[in-house]
Amino acid sequence: MKVVTVEAEVKGAEVLVVACDVGSEWVDSYGKFSRDGRTYEVRDHVRRRTRDIETMLKNAQHVATEAGFAGVHVVCEPTGGYERMLLGSARRLGCQTGYVSGQAVNRLQIMEGNDTGKTDRKDPKVIQSLAIMGKTLSVRVLPGEYAVLRTLGEAYESLDRQLVELRTRLHSRLLYLFPDWPMQPPFLHTRTGAALLENYAGSPGRIAGLSLDRFVVAMRKVSGKVRRQTLECIHAAALISTRHVLERGQVEVLEGEIRALHEDIQRLEARKADLRQRMEELYRKLPESPKLSAIPRVSDFLMARLIAETGPLADFGHCRQLVRYAGLNLCERTSGKYVGQVKTSRKGRAGVRKVLYQIVMSTLIMGNGLYKTYYRNNVGNKSARMPSVVAVMRHFLRCVYGTYRSERAFDLGRVFCSESRQQKLA
Repeated sequence: MKVVTVEAEVKGAEVLVVACDVGSEWVDSYGKFSRDGRTYEVRDHVRRRTRDIETMLKNAQHVATEAGFAGVHVVCEPTGGYERMLLGSARRLGCQTGYVSGQAVNRLQIMEGNDTGKTDRKDPKVIQSLAIMGKTLSVRVLPGEYAVLRTLGEAYESLDRQLVELRTRLHSRLLYLFPDWPMQPPFLHTRTGAALLENYAGSPGRIAGLSLDRFVVAMRKVSGKVRRQTLECIHAAALISTRHVLERGQVEVLEGEIRALHEDIQRLEARKADLRQRMEELYRKLPESPKLSAIPRVSDFLMARLIAETGPLADFGHCRQLVRYAGLNLCERTSGKYVGQVKTSRKGRAGVRKVLYQIVMSTLIMGNGLYKTYYRNNVGNKSARMPSVVAVMRHFLRCVYGTYRSERAFDLGRVFCSESRQQKLA
């Protein structure tokens, strides 16, 4: 048996840790410290309003000063944006700020109370315990143009989600009106599909009311060059769909809804295009742009979305920190004879993983993509495809970080060359 003397490490000894549970309307705070053999608790329950939060924090600072602390450390869980008011007020008043993982709070609460329940009364105590143990995460405040780029990226993602919902709704309403609609959903968002919706509202009765030749001439007049075979297929399907008789009022409602949905989609598409242009222009002003633009087949827009999610690459001291921030670090599960699969943690920022996945699937492994050979060498069967995609995501993220940090220009020959081999070649 080996006995080693370990010096106790006390976290939070220089500052008063104030743990806060932030809700949509209320903020519960809790602090605990010992002085002269006595233990003191600091509690407060205030509305989530700037003035009330500032009063709470100033009272905590007063207590910290009286107790001999150097300051106040405000810690909370990420709550989907509700915590921003608290953290912003804390920084303005000179307090330190930090996050704790919601999962860690849940698990420690079970350990402390042997209870799987969750209450706002218990959460601040558990958050404070985690902070005292040093299990906190830093709160990143993005500077200047990076903050604007992040906000633009969030707006773009929001519009993208809205478009998916509208397109799904449009296709559903069209199938109600036009049961034998023969084309795939993406066809509706082509030039021909748009012309069909604008001029006929996708109504089989309006289409079947014209002869095939008149329909072809009318469609080519508004949509330009389009294959006659496509229009013949749509016209034939419209003739069959007219057998499904709907009430006249139903047809009018459906046609109006389809036109409105199509207009909404066009409006959101225009907003997306504007956001895309603004993101590209802003990205080209950032220090990452000159070096990362040398990576082939990855557009400035995709890189702009990636940097919007990661923030300044200079904030990361090593590529391992960036990989963990993205949640792409590997976790091992073994216990006794049980050996589980090594999987990614998926504990970091989900937006980074989403953008990386889109970059990989759209440019890196398709056609003559940069990672085409690398990906195919890793794919043995269907079950290995997703792990191989994740491997490409992780490798590309390291490539992005290395390209930014390197003093040399991007060299395609170094992408798949190990450090040891590179040293031998040098």
